[in-house]
Amino acid sequence: MFVSDRFIFVELQKTGSTHIRGLLKEVVGGSLMGKHNQVTPELLDGSRVVLGSIRNPWDWYVSLWAFGCGRLGDLYAVATRRRKVRGHGWRSDPLGAIGHLAEELRRDPDEWRRVYADPDDPAAFRRWLFLVLERLPYQAYDYGAASLGRHVGLMSYRYLHLYCTIAGTGEALGRLGGYEAIAAFEREHNLVDHFIRNEALEDTFIDALERSGVTLTDAQRARIRGRKRLNTSSRRRDTGYFYDAGAAALVEERERLLIDRFGYVGPVAPVPVEAPEPAAGLAVDGALGASEATVEVRSA
Repeated sequence: MFVSDRFIFVELQKTGSTHIRGLLKEVVGGSLMGKHNQVTPELLDGSRVVLGSIRNPWDWYVSLWAFGCGRLGDLYAVATRRRKVRGHGWRSDPLGAIGHLAEELRRDPDEWRRVYADPDDPAAFRRWLFLVLERLPYQAYDYGAASLGRHVGLMSYRYLHLYCTIAGTGEALGRLGGYEAIAAFEREHNLVDHFIRNEALEDTFIDALERSGVTLTDAQRARIRGRKRLNTSSRRRDTGYFYDAGAAALVEERERLLIDRFGYVGPVAPVPVEAPEPAAGLAVDGALGASEATVEVRSA
């Protein structure tokens, strides 16, 4: 979270937040108060405009995966770490600890490493996408209550956590059930005054500042549009290259909240290409269905 006298910028991962933070520091000043964290109650005193950043969900997942292919990011660290038996709260909540351990044993670190092996392999991305949206242990990452993870994807969870709850009130997300309840919660509790869209970052950044009362000179606008982006992922292909119809439908199903909210559309179906050889030990047959995805994994 980046805070100045006039703005609070809440950072959603892989939406250009590092670049936006640098622009804000140059234009209005301010300082970093943690990364990808929630707004604290004392900051919401009415004196600051709240900014958020957003991205096309289909593109967001490719970017998150490619970032992990560089062995970067908290999701990569959690998914590929060695399984652990300790640290699940055995003393304070033995029954909960059993559930956490079961999820931990279900996670296969070697499989996660395989799907992160090649940022140009669409088969590896599709398998990773299935693991993230259908198999990611909720306790291992931060979906919070498992019930929310049954209704939204990882991107929507992060969005709700950062933009619709205040620090110390995240338990409200665990009480939501069903799309209509989640959409209503988002409409009622969204803290963001202006969103900066990754696909039109500079233009929507300028628009957000000017709508908030900041006067920009022509020279400032030119510097904003000419500044090089930072912290980008390692992929070299367009988003559509990585999706087939089933994988695209899976994102559409799980990220309906953001698709409806921001009007995003999926990638155009790519022209059939010969996919690169999958990572060692990984082969994926068939497409991932929107609501019933079946993937066969064969060991070499």
